[in-house]
Parts: sequence; C-alpha cells; structure tokens
Amino acid sequence: MLVAPPVIKDDVGAVKSALDRTRKGFATGKTKPLAFRVQQLVNLKKGMQSLEKEINEAVQKDLGREAFVTWFTEIAVVQNEIDHAIANLKKWSKPVCAETPMYLGPAKSSVVYEPLGVVCVIGSWNFPLFTTLMPLISVIAAGNCAVIKPSEVAPHVSLKIKQLILRNLDGDCYRPVEGLVEVAKALTSSNFDGICFTGSTEKGKLVAAAAAKNLVPCVLELGGKCPVVVDESANLEFAAKEISRARFLNCGQTCVATDYVLLHYSVTDRFMRILEKEIKSQWKDGTNVADMGKVVNEFHHDRLKSLLKGHQGTVVIGNPEADFLQPTVVLNPSRESDLMKDEIFGPILPVVSYQTIDEAIKFINAGDKPLAVYYFGSTFGKNRERLEKETSSGALVTNDTVFQIAKSSPSHL
Repeated sequence: MLVAPPVIKDDVGAVKSALDRTRKGFATGKTKPLAFRVQQLVNLKKGMQSLEKEINEAVQKDLGREAFVTWFTEIAVVQNEIDHAIANLKKWSKPVCAETPMYLGPAKSSVVYEPLGVVCVIGSWNFPLFTTLMPLISVIAAGNCAVIKPSEVAPHVSLKIKQLILRNLDGDCYRPVEGLVEVAKALTSSNFDGICFTGSTEKGKLVAAAAAKNLVPCVLELGGKCPVVVDESANLEFAAKEISRARFLNCGQTCVATDYVLLHYSVTDRFMRILEKEIKSQWKDGTNVADMGKVVNEFHHDRLKSLLKGHQGTVVIGNPEADFLQPTVVLNPSRESDLMKDEIFGPILPVVSYQTIDEAIKFINAGDKPLAVYYFGSTFGKNRERLEKETSSGALVTNDTVFQIAKSSPSHL
C-alpha cells in the first residue's frame, strides 16, 4: 500500500515569522560564546542518532535508497563534519595577527572573525541531509542564527529535518521553514545576512539575482557536467568500476557524479566491455533499486527520457525504450545535443572518444567550469599534469571519483 507523501504548503507568512524570531535571537548575543555553538552541534548529532531509523525510512520513500547507502553517503559524513567542527572551532575562532606597516607604528593589527547574523540555508533533494545540514553546521559553528528550508521535492526527508531542528536546536536561533516555490522566492528576496543554496545552475542564478537586490552575499553550490578523462595508460578495470559507482550511485542524482567520459580511442572497445560487466555486477542492470535508488519523481523521469532522444549517438548499454530507466551508456553523442549541454542528473552516461590530450582539454574547456575533473591514468604522467595546468575546476581527482566531497574544510559565515 502506497503512503501519500507529507503535504507541504506555501505558507509565505512563515518566512517573516522565522526571520523576525531569529533576528531577535541573534541580537541577544547567545550564539557568540563557543560553548553555545558546541552544545548546538552536539545536540544536532545526538538528534540525528535518535532519528536515524526514521530518517532512513524517509530517504527510502523519497529516493529509494537503502539504509547503508544513506549512512555511508550522508549520515556518516554529516556526523564527521560535526566532530570536525567541534574539534577545530576554538582554533578557527582565534584572531589572526596581521602585519602592520612601519609608518603606522607603534600599532598592531589583527583579523577577528565575526558571525554575519541570520543565514538562510536552502537544501537540495538529491542528498537532502548532506546538502541541508552541512551548510547548517558551518552556520552554527560560525555563531550565526539560521532559517533552514529543506527541499520539498523530498517531502518525507523535509519533515524529518524539520523535526530534527525543532527538537534539538535552540528555537530562537534556528527555525525550519517548509514550502514550495513561493516560500523559496520569499526567502531569497528577504534581507538575510547570507544565503547558502544548493541546487541547479539555473535556480542558482535566480537565487543570486533575488539576493542581489538586498546585497545579500551568497554561497552557491551548483551542479555541472563533471568530465572523466580515461587515457591509454589507465587501469581500465579499476576505472570502469569507479566510474560506474560514481555515475549510478543515487540513480545518477549526484552533483559531482561522472557526467560524461572522454575515452582514448585506442581502448574504447575494451573499456565498453568492462564497463558493461561492471554495471551488471554492481547494479543488476538497475533492477536493485535498494542499492542504486530511483529517479526522484515523474517530472525528472520524463526529463531524462527526453535526453535519450535526438542525441545522434549509439546506445551501447541499456534500453532507452524501457519504462523503467536503466543504467544507460551512449557512445559519441552530438556535442550540440541536450545530453551533452545540460547536467544529466540521472543514470545516463555519455562516452566520447578522443585521440589526443589536446582534444580532451579543448572539449572540457569549451563547456562551463565543472565541479570536478576526474582523471584515470598515470599519476605522474604528462597528461595528468596538463589537465591540472590547462583546465579549471573545483577539484582535480586522480584515479578516484566523488570521495573528494567528504573532505572537511572550515567555513566562516
């Protein structure tokens, strides 16, 4: 028996109420002492532990993922970030001495870190815990208050995040707000002291434009087409295993997933045979939804199916006509097709053959700057060195995929 998802309404009035309350909370100064921040982070971790079973069930309903995958990709990473923040908070918050020119002496200068105030956190649906709670951890650690909006596209998880915050964090400083498009518009057009948004590039442009009217600074974590370069020196078995895992994990709905492969022409046939074997081994052709997950809703399913039309390539793995969207590999699609222009965000992997590293670099640089460039081949070879020097991305990852996202880093908001 199917259970209807929680109903999320567009209560625009809740935005002003939450902002007003957290403004008053910040004005009390209670978030500035380190002891308060640490206690809120401890409470957040304990709350996640107490709600873990319910959170796993909510993720399974929204995204089809089994509990271990959710723990491995979200819960463990978030809890590790909490521990990291607690362990380093005292060091991060210390004033930093700065050089003072001799002609201004006798004097001394220092940089003192201060919280911005009230920050709006808008999460995404693909990894709803990670994309909502990771920014919130930084917001809390830096001494800010926050208004938090989980994604309505994952309604079961949105409700659990709301409960997590209400039950475990200071209600005067941290307020969850659920809503649809109108609530999102109200949030981004309100006079916050900062906005943390995770989502698509197109939505990010709307957020930035709305925030600019109030000169609100934004931290935007957006999607993109992350390329993989597999050259002739690569261990093809290992590359196929890693690429398959990264592309089809969470049914391909990962911002740093391997969006397309640039494959050296000399290894194309062999790599394809190995990749097909890996897909069948790891994902059972996509029939084990508990491991791979599912496309989040009908809108995105239809969007992905449309990408499989008119690409002018060859489908070498998968069945694009099947009602159930399987892991699908398209060889040499047109660069002008929607498949190669838009972020895929689903279980489809284009593979494009190249002959020289110059050709691969030119291909990457012709598109928008990616979140990551992945390279499989000789760690100390010239091709890797050229990718590092001649392409620009959020990360260059050698002989691995996706795991760079789990690296903790301090954030002063």
